[in-house]
Amino acid sequence: MKIQDCLFDLKIDKVIDLPLYSGGLGVLAGDTLKSTADLGIPMVAVGILWEKGYFRQKFWFKHGQVPEEMDWDPYTYPGLIPLENIIKIKFKKDTVFLRLWKYYIFSHDKNK
Repeated sequence: MKIQDCLFDLKIDKVIDLPLYSGGLGVLAGDTLKSTADLGIPMVAVGILWEKGYFRQKFWFKHGQVPEEMDWDPYTYPGLIPLENIIKIKFKKDTVFLRLWKYYIFSHDKNK
């Protein structure tokens, strides 16, 4: 079994327009994924796919940044594949269920 490099980043930029990014580090992570796809380097990235998207930013003069909930359904996004496995994590009195998703990033290099 060959061990591949993995990138664990909770803030992956919009690969196309997936709303799971956050700021400059998210842009950098997304650019890294796009570059590795262009170079043909196999890579796995792990992030959080928010149920309602990350959030939409609004800026108000008196209040500064005000987050606004997005209307986004990951089940309708083309190419985003829900996997059958559900992960169950117990925290003291609570249990959290996680669904795994798969999304392939293809090269945008027109010379390949």
